[in-house]
Amino acid sequence: MMQKSLCLSTLLLLFVHAWTQRLPIIPQPQSHTLNEGYFDLDAKPELQYKESNGKVAQKAISLLKDWNKTNYSESSRSENIIRLGIASKEDLAFKGKGVGLDEFPAEGYILSIHQDEILILGKSDAGMLYGLYSFLQLAQAYSAKGRIPCMEILDYPLFEHRAVMDDISRGPLSNMDFLKKQIRRLSRLKINSFSFYIEHVVKTKKHPAFAPEDGLSPKEFLELSTYAEAYHVKLIGSFQSLGHFRNILRSPDYKDLGASDRMLRPADPEALKFLTEVYGEMIPSFSSEFFNINADEAWDLVRGESKALADSIGAGSLFARHVNPLLAYVQQQNKKPMIWGDMLLSYPDILDKIPRETTILTWDYAARDSFSDWIDPIAEKGFDFWVCPGVLNSNLMMPNWEVTRKNLKNFISEGYRKGARGVMTTVWDDGGGHFFSKDWYGIAYAADQSWKPANSRQEEFDQRFGAVYYQDEEALFAKCLTVLNKLKDLAPSQELLYAFLSKRILSPIGQSHQIASPGFSELGSLLDQAKDLLTKLETKRQENGDMLWFDDLDYWQFFIRHLGAILESNQELIKLAEKYRAAQKLKSEGNPEYLQSLRSCHFKVSSLLDHWKALKMDYRRLWLKENRNYWLEEASAVFDDKIEDLISLKSLLSFALQMPQSQGLPDPAAVRLDISQSPHSFFTFWLLADPIPFTAEKEFEKDYLAELGGELKARPTPYDWLKYQSPYMDKIDLKEINTNNTPYIQYVYCQISSPKEEQIFAEVRSDLPFDFILNGKKSLGQKDRILLDLKAGPNQLILKLKIPPNSQQFSMHIPDKEVRNKKQRYRLLE
Repeated sequence: MMQKSLCLSTLLLLFVHAWTQRLPIIPQPQSHTLNEGYFDLDAKPELQYKESNGKVAQKAISLLKDWNKTNYSESSRSENIIRLGIASKEDLAFKGKGVGLDEFPAEGYILSIHQDEILILGKSDAGMLYGLYSFLQLAQAYSAKGRIPCMEILDYPLFEHRAVMDDISRGPLSNMDFLKKQIRRLSRLKINSFSFYIEHVVKTKKHPAFAPEDGLSPKEFLELSTYAEAYHVKLIGSFQSLGHFRNILRSPDYKDLGASDRMLRPADPEALKFLTEVYGEMIPSFSSEFFNINADEAWDLVRGESKALADSIGAGSLFARHVNPLLAYVQQQNKKPMIWGDMLLSYPDILDKIPRETTILTWDYAARDSFSDWIDPIAEKGFDFWVCPGVLNSNLMMPNWEVTRKNLKNFISEGYRKGARGVMTTVWDDGGGHFFSKDWYGIAYAADQSWKPANSRQEEFDQRFGAVYYQDEEALFAKCLTVLNKLKDLAPSQELLYAFLSKRILSPIGQSHQIASPGFSELGSLLDQAKDLLTKLETKRQENGDMLWFDDLDYWQFFIRHLGAILESNQELIKLAEKYRAAQKLKSEGNPEYLQSLRSCHFKVSSLLDHWKALKMDYRRLWLKENRNYWLEEASAVFDDKIEDLISLKSLLSFALQMPQSQGLPDPAAVRLDISQSPHSFFTFWLLADPIPFTAEKEFEKDYLAELGGELKARPTPYDWLKYQSPYMDKIDLKEINTNNTPYIQYVYCQISSPKEEQIFAEVRSDLPFDFILNGKKSLGQKDRILLDLKAGPNQLILKLKIPPNSQQFSMHIPDKEVRNKKQRYRLLE
């Protein structure tokens, strides 16, 4: 570790008179002192540098010239000088106050700013580049003042490896321009490794069949590795190697390799051959010394086809049988193998069975005070390990910044104290429609912590972030994120779940539609506040190359417009339903004014339709700035559904306008306007078992959950049952996922956490017969409601529904209770 080669206490004591104010630099330097005087930013200094053929050195020179927009020459005879180069023993003896060249970190640098000279010296080309980045950030932050205070900075990273991983397999698949933009930005944050989570999106020569048409090729990864050299960024290769294999196993050419629909057959010779062939094409394209085989969340190891063998030899032994040949192959290719740590922590005997040369990536994304359970078992075994916090977008509209910041700060800090060799900040995109441009604040915070763990107060980081990237001393951007983060507390957005964006705004023809309205007024207020903050920040937008990140504002502004369109549509549809009923009454009374009401409805629907079409076009434009065409149609579905609903409603209203005056208007449900406002939050996310056909009434009494311990003991997980989020605010319509017209039994499961022990009624609206099982006690459901005898803490609820062919809907809510949920886990508020 860095601590073993460097006496940190010596370096930190070099600047005993260090100024306490933080510099507008990200990541924050280890130490600095301010001196008298200023360097004039309008000066045209002469550039002096040591000759170097290195790509990093040449890039540093290019960036510096670009900053000052000056053509330098040795004969400029300027009174001001910028000296750029590699630190010598003499430099360190003078500027480094006696620090020896050998003990100075490889990525360390000295930045010395005087009235007539800027000195940027690195222990290596990388250190020189990092020193330049710090100077350019200072120049950007102080540009309005026109001068930078004179100062001395001695800086170096405390983590040797500082990586970011981008999930490119569960939705967005970045285009080459954006991947290069990521590399440039990561370099400016002094991130030195970039990786990708890869399942099926790589197109190899031997195995092209499973990849999408515009999947990334090893040739493209090689191009990126070469491009990244000048920015001192190494690309870490990876390929999923056991679980999370559904996308590949869907391909007819590979389905026989699966032990289940989502996991390879562990230790199967054909599966291992397939993996090493893919590795063989990928590994040469990546510049890092590491290669990650992933192998996380392989929970089917103890289920289905693999269960018997796992029971016989132990799940840990079976896992090791699978990964050991892969880890050995990576070493044979002169790479250091990496593996995610979750399966190793679940089955600790694996730690005694895998090669000691393996680097373990231990991950968790919660806002914990301690991560000892994720660090200590690995550290005690003596493995090299990296901590892997996250800027988590999984099924979310945006990261929860409170959770993200605490996770990053505490996990990285504890990892440093306990000997982690590196940090890999993960960005997960499962959910399908997220933009990476909304993650840069979290990436910058992670970079800050990875360079200098447990660094700075949050308010102080926000000020630095604003000054460096938006020339904003008021931290307007961070304030905007704080406002938007309050969405997590509102019922409609349900912990920021992406599902809020995908809800249908109308029910099918002939059905009623309830709009769950709790929190809608607060939603509008938060969006207005966030919009005002971004409007103030927008006034600072200007052309300034790659230094400023104003283009990210486009993504946040779109996000606010998108949420605003959902709010407006629901509010207007409630009004349209009332207006349509009024028109229906007027026509029944023979009053010709009904036509004016209908035309008004038709005009409003047309306006909403145009708005959603424009939003979709903007979304696609932003998508293609970052990504390839892959997954665009799936991601656009949140717009297509609403556009489809509004086209249908517009057509139905057109039909109503053309009806003879002697004929009454259709019922509201017939034109999809049987809409009402509900004060309740409905349970619309459940885990669903596979449907069970039945032909005789007595079959309903059978217990079909033997594999989970029986109905009374069953505690389903997303690995056992299907995760299902209803597209409607007010109900579950099982016909959306099961088109079978024969009777069947359907089990559905959720968890309800209560702050205290209490008995409450849940209203269940359905014509379906059902039983319910709460905490292992089975009761017969009564029409319209069930009595829930809740204990304090988590409660397990299973509904057993008898589904006839003609009716497959049910809904559930708890009156007079505020409810929040994260997927199938619901909680009652006090």
